[in-house]
Amino acid sequence: MGVRLNRVTVSYGKRGGASALADVSLEFRPGEMVGVLGRSGAGKTTLIRCINALVRATSGTVEVNGRSLAGLGARELREVRSRIGMVFQQFGLVPRTTALTNVLLGAIGQRPAWRNAVGYFDAEERARALAALEAVELGGLGSRRVDQLSGGQQQRVAIARALMQRPSVLLGDEPVSSLDPVTSRGILELFARIHAEDPRRITVVNLHDPELALAYCTRIIGLREGRVVFDGPPDAVDASARLAIYGG
Repeated sequence: MGVRLNRVTVSYGKRGGASALADVSLEFRPGEMVGVLGRSGAGKTTLIRCINALVRATSGTVEVNGRSLAGLGARELREVRSRIGMVFQQFGLVPRTTALTNVLLGAIGQRPAWRNAVGYFDAEERARALAALEAVELGGLGSRRVDQLSGGQQQRVAIARALMQRPSVLLGDEPVSSLDPVTSRGILELFARIHAEDPRRITVVNLHDPELALAYCTRIIGLREGRVVFDGPPDAVDASARLAIYGG
């Protein structure tokens, strides 16, 4: 079980054009909280999005819990994604609805289509959504419209929505880049706490701030120009590792 990328390349444009990822092979194991570092354009977002097939590999294979994502139909892909939680940079919430409703939307990939069509959520789902809001310290704000919440609170709603999926894999695509430093640290603390609550979960977060990654992650991946240039524990990120990742 886990996530495995085997010689994954993602190229944009014409054949022979620049690659966002170039021959990347990585394995993420249950219990790891992985921080992905690199300069803008290094391939961090592409790597994260390959794991749930929001970006398709040009070549190579991506496997999640032993299942290859290549060639999956819409129904099969929906099934795989239903257990992969995703937290986006810009929150990805429905602004004119409540925090509780946004969290409930995290369950739609695991429900019959007719229930999604009529917007019906049962008592068990509502109880789970309220528990998810409690888990992200927003227990009293379920009835508040999300466009009335602060940026940090909106990102917590997004994390609660991901928790509704009971994810085996939790992904964060620059989840704190639009937040101030104090709020960013609070969000990473929350990621780390949620990750620690399930020893089988894999958490992968790409970050601009290396200090946040070093403080909260158990493993660091460094990308540069689409290639892995560092893979190791946080205490191994020394001056030479930073040079390899960020350059001079």
